[in-house]
This record gives sequence, structure tokens and C-alpha cells, in this order.
Amino acid sequence: MRLTDSNIVLLGGFNPNIIEPAWLSRHDVVEKKPEEVMTEIQFGPGAPQMMRFNLDGLRWEVSLDRILIGSGEARSPAKWILRLLELLPHTPLRAVGINFKLRSDRADWPLEIPKLPNQEGAASLIGEVVASTAVTRGRLDSVTQLNLTLNATESEVVLDANFHRGVVNTETQSALEMAKQAMSEFDGDWARLCSIVSEMTGKEVG
Repeated sequence: MRLTDSNIVLLGGFNPNIIEPAWLSRHDVVEKKPEEVMTEIQFGPGAPQMMRFNLDGLRWEVSLDRILIGSGEARSPAKWILRLLELLPHTPLRAVGINFKLRSDRADWPLEIPKLPNQEGAASLIGEVVASTAVTRGRLDSVTQLNLTLNATESEVVLDANFHRGVVNTETQSALEMAKQAMSEFDGDWARLCSIVSEMTGKEVG
């Protein structure tokens, strides 16, 4: 399997009117400052609901309830998010998601794709199977949930991995501090996922 996407998603309350390319550049959140940035805007009732753009070689998506920053590499975008939160320290936060997407050609996938119970017996009722999905959810510790989704079509197999960590204000730690800790797990989460894939398939992630 090969990595095709990775990102960190921060769930909370955000304003797409503020967190946009010119503002990020002006406040030194980003390192490269192009004169023009192509921005895709999705509008809801009366206001922007989602902004998409690329800065510093990263894909940014900003909406009212989340920020996503990612790339096609195992490259943590945490430092960009931390710069942003330093400017907006009172942003309400709910959770951090660290996500990876892996793909493989179906012909190179060494395992049988999970099926429904007695799927072969019901084949005449189901028809030709063109896609299958398997979902597994695991709890790694008191704050970390791992969600694995395996999607298989006739041509490829896609594994989506989501490491979800809730963040809340407590008497001993703020939600911001918890978010910083959660984002620092990016490299460890990637290493864990590579080990999982290796155990499942007998192959290293390419």
C-alpha cells in the first residue's frame, strides 16, 4: 500500500472569513507568501461555509466547525495549526483527528476482502459485487480511538485510518494543551499504522 493523503483535522469553532490566505500570510502563519492564491469558496445561507486553498505545499480547508491541513506525504502540519492557535488562543476546541489514506491496486492486495455472512449463498440476490467495505474501531487508550475503514472496488483497495482524540477543558489541563499533545502524536500514529498494515498484509507500506 502507498500513502496518498495525510492530514490533521481540528474540530471546534472557526471563522472562514478570518482564516484565509491573506490573513495567514500577514500574521506569518505560513512561510511562503505568494502574491496570488487560488481560493475555492462554498457558500451557505448568507456566509462562506468552507474555504479551500493551498499554502506552503499544504492543502487547507476551513469551515465553521473544523480546520483541515494536509498533504500527500507523512508530513505533520501541526506547526501551522499551532501558529494559528497562538493567534486565536480562545478558539473553542472539541477534538483532533489525525488521518491517513493508503491505496493499493486490487491485484496487489494479498488478502481476501471481508464479506457478509454467507455472501456467496446470497449472490443471486445481491448481484455482482462491485464494492465492499469493512470498518473496525479500536480504543487505544482513554482518549484515543482508532477508526479503520477498508474500501475495495474491482480496481483498488483504500484504507482510511482516523486517530480521534477528544479535547476538553479540565481542572488540570486546557483543551488547547490537550490539542497540542494530540497533534504531537502524528509521527507515532503513522508508525503504528505502518505496523498494522505490515501485520495485516505481510508487506511494508511503500
